[in-house]
Amino acid sequence: MIRNVNFFNGCLNVMTELGSIAELSRIDNLDDFEDNFKEINFKGLIFWFNRIKAKKEGIGEGRLLMKEIIKICDKEKINIINYLNPYGKRDLKSLKRFFINSDFIEFKNKNNNSTVMIRKFKQ
Repeated sequence: MIRNVNFFNGCLNVMTELGSIAELSRIDNLDDFEDNFKEINFKGLIFWFNRIKAKKEGIGEGRLLMKEIIKICDKEKINIINYLNPYGKRDLKSLKRFFINSDFIEFKNKNNNSTVMIRKFKQ
């Protein structure tokens, strides 16, 4: 279950009862990024995934966090950008699948080889 949600000062933090956490921060200027996100034509706010960390992997904590984040971001008209950075038991392929299953799409960046996932809010 979700224990705590904080949405203030350009930050969104979600925590489960087991202590799993997700943190996102507002992006005020896309010019700060090497990748050309302007071609995406975002409407609404844009947030950056700082981290999503399940305290215990394999029991659905990540999915629970993601469902809550998506619910909030859709309500508040927030788009999400995330550079994938595998850690724990997840490799890049399974991490990408996790985000795709949460309605993220892969952004084919031209400037570097990093894997970027983007989710536009749904109305």
